[in-house]
Amino acid sequence: MVGVIFFLFFSFLFLCFCYSFYSLLGGGGVVPNFFGLGVTAGSWAERLAMVSPSVGLLFYQSDTDEFLKFCVDDDGVSRWMQAELRPARNLLINGSMGVWQRGNSINAGGGGASTYAQDRWCFGNNGGWVFNMSRVTNVPSSRFLYSGRITATNAVANGLNGWEQFVEQRNMLFARGKYVTLSFWIRGSKAFSGPCYVDTGTTVDQNPGNGNGFTGGVTLVNQTVNITTSWQKVVFTSSVVVPTNANVLRVGLPKPSFVQNDFYEVTGVQLEVGTAPSEFEFLPYERELMSCMRYYERVSASSRHYTSDGYWGINFPFKVEKRTGSYSWAVVSTGNSSGLTLGPVFNTVYAMGLQSNPVAAGTYYMYGYTVEISAEL
Repeated sequence: MVGVIFFLFFSFLFLCFCYSFYSLLGGGGVVPNFFGLGVTAGSWAERLAMVSPSVGLLFYQSDTDEFLKFCVDDDGVSRWMQAELRPARNLLINGSMGVWQRGNSINAGGGGASTYAQDRWCFGNNGGWVFNMSRVTNVPSSRFLYSGRITATNAVANGLNGWEQFVEQRNMLFARGKYVTLSFWIRGSKAFSGPCYVDTGTTVDQNPGNGNGFTGGVTLVNQTVNITTSWQKVVFTSSVVVPTNANVLRVGLPKPSFVQNDFYEVTGVQLEVGTAPSEFEFLPYERELMSCMRYYERVSASSRHYTSDGYWGINFPFKVEKRTGSYSWAVVSTGNSSGLTLGPVFNTVYAMGLQSNPVAAGTYYMYGYTVEISAEL
C-alpha cells in the first residue's frame, strides 16, 4: 500500500515537471506553482493582457524567446523588464552622456548644419537658430554622473531640432529580425512635447541628414514624448521587427518646439533587442571612450628632424581603428612648432601622415601638434 502511494506521488510530480517544461517551450498557459516558482509562459499578447501581475513574477515569452520579470524599475514604476542581462546589449554608444571629446559646451549654429557635442550624438539644426549643448550634473539618480542638455539660445518653434545617433551596419546586424526597445531619462525647463523615433535603412551606413528618410526606410518607433520638469523614464518598444535587410539604424531623441531659453536634459539612453527594457548598461569609462574613438579622435604628435629635400613630414597613429579611411580632419592646435604648413600625404584607418610644402633644407620641429579625425556616419 505504501509503495502504491509513493508511486502515485512521484508520478504526480513527474507530470507537473513535464507540463512546466512544455509551457516553457511555448506550450502556453501558467506553469502550476507547486514549488512556489510563479513562472508563467505564453505569447507577447498574453503577457500584455495580464491583469495586475505581481512584482517578482517571471514570464517566458515563447513567440520572441525572452525571459521577462515584472519588477520595480529605477523610477519607482512597476513594469516588465528583461530577466536576462546580456552583455553589450546597448546598441548605442555614450548613452550615459559621459564622453565629450570635443568640449563640454558647444554651440550649434543654423543653416541646416549638423553638430556633434557629446560623442556619437549629432545635433541637427534645420533653421537659422542657435543652440547650446552642454554636459551637466543634473541626473535622475546617483547611478549617473552626467546628462546632456540642449538649450535654445535663440530659436523659434519648429520642432526640427534634436539629437540623433546612427548605428553602423556591423553594430546592428544582430538586431535583424528582432523587436527593439528604446528607453531613456528626460526632463525639461517646462512642460512641452516632441516626437522621438527609431528607423532603419537599406543603404550601408547612410546618413540622410537630420530628420530625412533613409533609402528603403522602415519606422520602428514613432512616439510623442511629453516632457515635464521632473525626471521621468520613457520606454517604447518597436511596433515591427528590424528588417532583415537593414544596414543602418537611427535613434532620434525628442524634437520639441523650442523657444528661447527652453532646454531639456537627457541621459541613460539605451536601445536593446527585446520587447521590454533592462537596467541601463553602465560600461567602464575607458571602454566607452575607446568605442567613441572609432568615430572621433584627437591625436597629438611631436617630431624634430632634418630635411635635405625640403619636404618635412610627421605621422599621426590612431589609438583606435577608424570606421572608414574617408574621414575629415582639422588642426586643433599647432603647439610649439616651426610654423610649417602641413597637408595630408596619406591616410588609412590606422594613421594619417602630414607633410609640409617644400621648404629650405634644415631642421624643423613640432611639439604637441594636434589634429582631430572625424569618421562619423
